[in-house]
Amino acid sequence: MEKIKETKIRINEADLNRLKCLTGATTMNGAVDIAIKYTLDSYRKDIDFDLLNFVERVVKERMQQYTQELFTRIDAVQQEFEQLYIIEAEVTEAINDLVFAIQQKQRPQK
Repeated sequence: MEKIKETKIRINEADLNRLKCLTGATTMNGAVDIAIKYTLDSYRKDIDFDLLNFVERVVKERMQQYTQELFTRIDAVQQEFEQLYIIEAEVTEAINDLVFAIQQKQRPQK
């Protein structure tokens, strides 16, 4: 069996989603596991385990990358919300100061 040269490859997200749909799995890792089991059950002879393991690892690495990117985006959104809360508090304080100043001007002076 020829050894596979490992290279960085990009897996099309549509292909990953198609694999998920075809296997009926709820997660991408589950889809990969089901696809591998199906392959093993269907083609017990002449299975290229190196290729199979390589494909599994690449798919799982890609899913980990997507997960990390998602968490990074979530963190960025949380930081944006924190900034918005700070701005909201500053605007509320400025409005209250303005209302107070207007009320002080409208009071009759003794």
